[in-house]
Amino acid sequence: MGVRYYKFDEQLLNLIAATINDIIAIHGLDGEIRYVSPSVRKVLGYSPEELVGTSNLDYCHPEEVPAIGGILAAVRAGRPGTESRFEHRYLCKDGSCRWLEAEVSRITDAAGRTVELLVISRDVTARKKMEQELLNSCEQLALALDGARAGVVNFVHGGGLPAAYRQWWEMLGYSGEEAGNMPDGWLSLCHPEDREMLVREGAECLAGRRKKIEVEYRIRNKNGSYRWVLGTGKLVAGIGGEPHWTGLLIDITALKELAAKQRESETRLRDFAQAIPDVSMIVDEGGRYIEIFGPNDKLLPLPYEELKRRKLHQVLPAREADFLLNIFRRVIQTGRPQEFSMNFSLRGQRKYLEARVAPMNYRADGLRTVAVVLTDVSEKRRAERLMEFTLALRRRNSFIDDVVDGRIAGAKAMSAARAFGVDLAAPLFCCVVHVAGQEGEGASPEGSINMLSGIIELMSNLQNMFVWDCHGDIGVLVGDAAADGDAAADMRVAEHILEVIAACEPKLKAAVGVGCRLCGPEGVRRSCRQAAVAVLVARSQDAPGRVCHFRDIGIYKFLANFRGDELAREYIQDTLGKLIEYDRLKGTHMMRTLEVMLESTSLKEAAKRLFMHYNTAVRHKNHIEKLLGVSIEDVEARLALAEAIKLRKLGL
Repeated sequence: MGVRYYKFDEQLLNLIAATINDIIAIHGLDGEIRYVSPSVRKVLGYSPEELVGTSNLDYCHPEEVPAIGGILAAVRAGRPGTESRFEHRYLCKDGSCRWLEAEVSRITDAAGRTVELLVISRDVTARKKMEQELLNSCEQLALALDGARAGVVNFVHGGGLPAAYRQWWEMLGYSGEEAGNMPDGWLSLCHPEDREMLVREGAECLAGRRKKIEVEYRIRNKNGSYRWVLGTGKLVAGIGGEPHWTGLLIDITALKELAAKQRESETRLRDFAQAIPDVSMIVDEGGRYIEIFGPNDKLLPLPYEELKRRKLHQVLPAREADFLLNIFRRVIQTGRPQEFSMNFSLRGQRKYLEARVAPMNYRADGLRTVAVVLTDVSEKRRAERLMEFTLALRRRNSFIDDVVDGRIAGAKAMSAARAFGVDLAAPLFCCVVHVAGQEGEGASPEGSINMLSGIIELMSNLQNMFVWDCHGDIGVLVGDAAADGDAAADMRVAEHILEVIAACEPKLKAAVGVGCRLCGPEGVRRSCRQAAVAVLVARSQDAPGRVCHFRDIGIYKFLANFRGDELAREYIQDTLGKLIEYDRLKGTHMMRTLEVMLESTSLKEAAKRLFMHYNTAVRHKNHIEKLLGVSIEDVEARLALAEAIKLRKLGL
């Protein structure tokens, strides 16, 4: 099987440069940055466009500029043995410094002349910080051990076990005599997994590539167990000129165990915090997010990683940030926990949160901190508001039912109305609103109830409107909308109600019946009954957004009194039954044809409205008359048919 070679194109190279964490840069011989990979934004905060055309040395720490300049000059010159790798501090866009480990290579032309420099840099800030912290710890421990004259080692390279103070050997369980008579070398006491690393580190010092050793490894006790030690050593020339090691051995077993326990504790704490629905965090007195825990980052203004180390005023409106910061600082100053509620807009949604804040002993970069626990109680608050609204709605329903049914009247009704903010002495009119889903769309009873409650709650906020649940429809008592008796203005109010419902639920079909404007409890009773009749007529209309005023419904005022009457159903069946059955069996629309013919002044007008030829209209007319056994031309027959159609439209 032959070797396959992958063809790299510019797009693939750009993708690699954009996804790796290392920074790839090309410098001119004068130090000008000619190219830098997009990864520079993640590491240093600059965009490539900000750096291209500038000098790389302008961003290096001033103390290191001479040394870096010398290294770059040596690499440009191609001197043999030139050290091309170095570490230095680099100025970030936010003003901080990060440690970079850089590797410099020459880019040459066909003649071998250096034309540009390729610099690949890696962020080693975390490693340098850890190294410095470890070094500081080692120095402090070394001073303590040196004061006790324990752990100091001194031996000739390759000369077997080191000479160490008695306290060190006794810590390992050996007597001084046993330590001096061990037949094996020092490495025999080291853990087998650490020996290769120790040999390699020693070789680095012997080769002059490193000035000292600083390693952590395990060393065997006399009882066979191992202890962790931090070994620091330096290779110096002895009296006879032979390589000579001198340094310290520091027992860090307890530190290792403590670090392991701390990691275990942190993992346990984080797992616990992730398991509960609340969001918890640590915030310092300057308003900076230090740590964030919990599975629900929707309770935060930004995702976890974007929020950490930012300040309140960077992610929240100034008013809300000031409010929280004042509470945090008050908790820190008083040392007393505090609980409060707040209604915030988080990622486009209103959330009602309960917060608990407590002071902490922990300091972050020298600043005092608080622990904050956030609980989302939005659903709970919505349920409470819904319950309050439901109870208020029941009281309203009971009141208006008592008025309409005549159970309360006169001064008692007037007084009860005032408790609801309604003045029955003023001219009022009633609207009854019927809402239904789109045709062909089924809805559960629970869904219909929730939909109706939502619309009633929305309309309850409208000015000068008293809204209630009118036995499955929506009742609206309106006052001060227009001058007394202005039916046109009352119709505009009804149309506005339709607009509000459409904005709330666009898929709904709604019809509104409007009663006359009247005064007093008896007037309200009459207007509500009128609106209930008018909405039946409005529902019978085919056009969407249907509104009917009781004043304009003509004979329907009387026909509506026959709702539920058995004689009315028999009348419809006797008059139209054969035509209704014909439409059902044949899938025709003869009932609609008959209605248009009865509404038209002539058969020609009916044919035009039905979009059919006149001769076709004649055939349909003759067929309808034959089915029903009547003549449409007969006045009494026309009246009987029209009344039956109206009764049928009312659902009787």
